[in-house]
Amino acid sequence: MVPASRGQAPQAQPRVLRIGEDMVVNERVRTDAEGRTQLLFLDGSALTLRPNSDVVLDEFVYDPNTKTGKLAFSATKGVFRLVRGKISKDEPVLLRTPTATIGVRGGIAMANVGGNQVDADFIFGQEMSFTGGGTQQTTTRPGFRITQIGGGPPQPPVPTPPAAFQQALNQTEGNQPQPTNPVSDSDVAGSQISDLSSGQGPNIPTPDGQTGGTDTRAILA
Repeated sequence: MVPASRGQAPQAQPRVLRIGEDMVVNERVRTDAEGRTQLLFLDGSALTLRPNSDVVLDEFVYDPNTKTGKLAFSATKGVFRLVRGKISKDEPVLLRTPTATIGVRGGIAMANVGGNQVDADFIFGQEMSFTGGGTQQTTTRPGFRITQIGGGPPQPPVPTPPAAFQQALNQTEGNQPQPTNPVSDSDVAGSQISDLSSGQGPNIPTPDGQTGGTDTRAILA
């Protein structure tokens, strides 16, 4: 169990999150002052939430046969770390805030969503884009930050201040007790979760009772 973290699926009551549980599209995940949660997706992507964070899983579709899909979140506040998966090699993973959209391809990024400011730090990978105020900024250089203030256009990329980067990293790592077998960045980035099955696409029921070859589930790690 993760008592300081709660999920709320559409038209459902809030629930305390438990390690290994499935998440659903449009589910909201909140952490309180003691909470820290990691969402693990079948393509190998992972999203870590620090304390006092609030995010909604907008979209997750993944086809293990083609290793393609879409993954998007909406965040209203908090610090988040996104770790690459197979989807991000071809399609950017999106983190939407009330004033901007951050896109990450093939890498790891962190975002700090505050009341009047959004900071996005590119740790490594192909590229990170930041769209807001009718303007887009993009960086392909690890260790660079893009900032938006007051909902205006994002500022050009600048090197992330070392102290600020370490503080944000510490906030996502935290000092809370960890599971017996915690999932690390390297574990997630190199995971082959979808490949550990029989090699066939998943047989996931849809609302009309049919089954399909894509999966829309996430797992609390």
